[in-house]
Amino acid sequence: LFICIALAAIFGVGGLMKVNNGGYTVALSSFLAFLAFVPVIIYGVYKLFHFQIKKSCIEQEVYEIEKIIDLRSEFRSEPISSLDEIHIIKFDNVGMGEDSRVLNNASFEVRQGEKVGILSLSKDTRDAIFDLMVKITKPADGVVSFNNCEVNKINARYLRTLITSIYDGNTVFNDTIMNNICYGYEFDEYKYNDALYRSGLKQLITTLEDKDQTVLDASDRSEFAIRVIFANAFYQDKRIYLINDACSGLSADIESKLINEVFNLKNKTVILETDKAFLLSKCDKIIVIEDGKIIEVGSYKELLNNKKSNFYRLIKGPSSRKAKAS
Repeated sequence: LFICIALAAIFGVGGLMKVNNGGYTVALSSFLAFLAFVPVIIYGVYKLFHFQIKKSCIEQEVYEIEKIIDLRSEFRSEPISSLDEIHIIKFDNVGMGEDSRVLNNASFEVRQGEKVGILSLSKDTRDAIFDLMVKITKPADGVVSFNNCEVNKINARYLRTLITSIYDGNTVFNDTIMNNICYGYEFDEYKYNDALYRSGLKQLITTLEDKDQTVLDASDRSEFAIRVIFANAFYQDKRIYLINDACSGLSADIESKLINEVFNLKNKTVILETDKAFLLSKCDKIIVIEDGKIIEVGSYKELLNNKKSNFYRLIKGPSSRKAKAS
């Protein structure tokens, strides 16, 4: 306490001496105001030299650290990191969202090599199915499985090596067109040229001064950038292609061409999630979901020939005709 008082006095007297030497006059009121703040200064300096860590704070921090230490290792809880082939993907009574409004006891399956369309006007529903398949989230109810193996038991990194995911959150990198297309893989000339042709970039890059060495902007969401994203997906050449709202902002014609190129891939399982019925003409099977519930399942032709179906209503409605014409 004595040290605190001494410091306060030194600062106070020193300040007055400095002011007076400079030729300034200090009013009595100002000096009294200064004296009134001396206790505040003393208290502040005192607390500075006498801080304490409360036991309760230490106990809380120890508790938080112990929670982290007690977390189960992801690798121990995900023992499976090898599947020879993905013969079947199943959703078994899967529920998501409050009162299962996003997914409500959804059960369906996708077999190896199938081209399956999931038609839903709800973005939450489409995003939930996407996130469940790439293991971003876990089902609130039910089971998602690959080859009858629950997805929660499959190593997340390994699972994502099997799936090429294309969605509206994909972005390009601040790098060349070539490096964006080959990202994550060694360069292969055949695969690279195939990706350029399928994405429609082969002719486009010839108009650029630096050709495929042109550097892209990561904030770019233009048609060109989306084509580069698709080119990277073609270059990956994985077993399963999962597409969710990947062509936002593109014309219906360009969107159809890119999606059809995915459907034209041989020996691939393709799952296309969309709210645009006209994109699903090449699907082997279409699953229609409304308010989280699966209401129709069938081929494009079967659903289109049923004039009472929701699919018929969606594809013949004014919004679909407008999309086709755009």
